[in-house]
Amino acid sequence: MKKNLIAVAVLATSVFGVASSMAAVGQVNFTGEIIETPCVPVNTPANPLEVKLGTVSKTEFTGAGSTAAATKFTLQLKDCPATVSSATIKFDGTSVAGDNSVLALTQVSGVATGVRYPAV
Repeated sequence: MKKNLIAVAVLATSVFGVASSMAAVGQVNFTGEIIETPCVPVNTPANPLEVKLGTVSKTEFTGAGSTAAATKFTLQLKDCPATVSSATIKFDGTSVAGDNSVLALTQVSGVATGVRYPAV
């Protein structure tokens, strides 16, 4: 009986030792900023911005992944708080299979293949 009591005492002590070693002290700080109403894009799904890429010669492309000249466009914002001096943008959409940095084209009749928009 004494041996069983000693064994139970040793086992209980080792279990409490494991539990206390996993109860380490930690700290998590969350930071952020509460701002006024965010800026609103001028172009909406009902009024989309149309980026005209112009005519590009087929000979400018040497294969999938090759590029043609860049086309600049401006995204306009309105109703920005006075304290906002710059903005960032993120393009969301379905990515090309196996490459999260490239947005896929909508698969419809006549759509190009091997064309991509690299997410920067």
